[in-house]
Amino acid sequence: MTNDKLPIVFTGTVGSKLVMFLVGGFFAGAAVLKIFDDRPGTVRIGFFGEVDAHTAAWPVAVALGTVSLLGLAMLVFRCPSLTLREDGIVIARCFKATVTIPWSALADVTVMTAHTWHRGRTVVVDVIYLVTKDGEKISPGVLGEARDIEPVIRRVAARKSALPKA
Repeated sequence: MTNDKLPIVFTGTVGSKLVMFLVGGFFAGAAVLKIFDDRPGTVRIGFFGEVDAHTAAWPVAVALGTVSLLGLAMLVFRCPSLTLREDGIVIARCFKATVTIPWSALADVTVMTAHTWHRGRTVVVDVIYLVTKDGEKISPGVLGEARDIEPVIRRVAARKSALPKA
């Protein structure tokens, strides 16, 4: 498809953000219920030994509440996202300023691959980096399959005379 209609928007899946919001919120709510439960109880936490269950529920509620609120913010603000527009590329991140790269400032599009160990197996994560002419590398984060996004960016950039055709 060489005649891409602009704007083109790439964003992460709604499912992962929704899971962050719902699962984090559910367990944060359970921790809050335990905090205000009148029944006595203790939990064994490895190095710390026996700890009052009400005390142990506080960090769980704070951490999972934060994860839930982050998932909600990502759902509401539809971030992170990468938008290809007529005037350039716009990278919108949740808690950082929006970055606009004009087509004339784009030098290259690279994909970096990270191999991480997760649940007993190696997981490969591809992240797109936009390289500007002054050497700065800017990434919107993981938005989906990099092998699907990179050719579209290259095609539009070549049409805008920013990059040579790939």
